[in-house]
Amino acid sequence: MTFEEMQKIIEDMLSVQRELQESLLQLKERQVKFKERQIKFEERQLQLLKSAENKKNFLDELIPNYGDLVEHSIRQREILDCLITIQNSKFKITGEH
Repeated sequence: MTFEEMQKIIEDMLSVQRELQESLLQLKERQVKFKERQIKFEERQLQLLKSAENKKNFLDELIPNYGDLVEHSIRQREILDCLITIQNSKFKITGEH
């Protein structure tokens, strides 16, 4: 084998090595980008979980208050009905005389 042939083989090997290194670098860059997207996805997931938890806590506080408001409204309606009944009976009493 001549020196030129050996030199050509070495150059080809170096070229292949360079291509492999470039491919490896591209692969590592893709892995880093993938990891960054994965981290962003996990952060978004945490935000959504916190938001859902906040909404649940809000509803947990709202529901008992809503029940109290409904009860209060029913009591107010009963009081109004009683007042109307009393007023009507007073009207009947005064109307009969």
